[in-house]
Amino acid sequence: MQVGYPQFNIYVARKLKPGSCAFKITMNHERKYISIYRDQLQTFLPLFEQQLNQTAKKLMPIVYKFPKAGNKYFSQKLNTEFKRVLKHMNDETKRLHGRMDTPESYRKEQALCSIS
Repeated sequence: MQVGYPQFNIYVARKLKPGSCAFKITMNHERKYISIYRDQLQTFLPLFEQQLNQTAKKLMPIVYKFPKAGNKYFSQKLNTEFKRVLKHMNDETKRLHGRMDTPESYRKEQALCSIS
């Protein structure tokens, strides 16, 4: 199993001209989001691995007539635990993003362009 994020693409409103102060501030803000995602993944990777290993160790051998049914059974068991850790990581990520998304932080960012 591999855990990771795909390449991130940042899309910015067309009204923000590339190179403008507002464009740069917006890109910087979005890059901070990405940084949080990457940091969270590094923080939670050991927990993902631990949880999946614990779950795999608890699974008992099973007999199915068709291999796909056995694969489905094991995948469902592992996914249940994986999703539990993923939810915890996503909740923490949202909390950290929320600290960036306050009216005060937006005012500070917008003020950076007013200073020039």
